[in-house]
Amino acid sequence: MGRLIVYILAVACGVGLIGCTHSRMTYLPDGRAGYAISCSRFYQNWSSCVTKAGRLCRTRGYTVSYSDEVNGQMVVGCKVAGSDSK
Repeated sequence: MGRLIVYILAVACGVGLIGCTHSRMTYLPDGRAGYAISCSRFYQNWSSCVTKAGRLCRTRGYTVSYSDEVNGQMVVGCKVAGSDSK
């Protein structure tokens, strides 16, 4: 029973370490606040970055200021509610 608990905890920790898409606040070239998103870990792909951007900006949508699909990096700015241009 004790080994089972240790195994479950080890798997949960491992998934936590390799399954997270990270983001941090940054500023875009035009001065607006944005997010730098990294999804370059083992079990992630480009859709992880896109999903994270969607979750951060919710129904407002977002614009991509920078993307590097090979290295799993994306910088996005959330659109202003009611604006289609930014």
